[in-house]
Amino acid sequence: QALWIPGAPPCVLSTEGGYRSFPISSERDRALADKLGQQLGYPPVLEDVVSGRGLSRLAALLSGGPEVPPETLSAQALKSPGTARDAVFWFIELLARAAADACFSTGARGGVVISGGIVPRFAPLLSDANFRHHFVRPGPLAPYLGQVPVRLVTNTTAALIGAAAAAQLVS
Repeated sequence: QALWIPGAPPCVLSTEGGYRSFPISSERDRALADKLGQQLGYPPVLEDVVSGRGLSRLAALLSGGPEVPPETLSAQALKSPGTARDAVFWFIELLARAAADACFSTGARGGVVISGGIVPRFAPLLSDANFRHHFVRPGPLAPYLGQVPVRLVTNTTAALIGAAAAAQLVS
């Protein structure tokens, strides 16, 4: 997680936001947190559930079976309804809530940009999973979050482009 601060030059403040506590808002989330806590030996953090590895964990909990690689789950979710799609929808809900919390806690208003390797694989399901609803979610923060645009990075070389841009700023 990082915060982009506009200016001349702009500043990017990198954080370890993925290591904040996993927020629990349902019995299903509680069951996941309890199971992961037993497996990991510590209370789970966001990175443990909102990542490729996390998607595998969600599907295993839903199916009662072994973990399946996230690439396989993404492909299965796109093909047809079932456990893989249910896991992707749960993942999207968790991601939306985490993004909203990060947005509000940092005071971000210019937008949220989601990047990484796993989400673009199932991007067509974002609207079906109602990402926006989970991001804005009903409550006192809805007016604030409703004004914040959310974008998905699909360029697979974005990290290299960013690194090159950062290198130019330093040199």
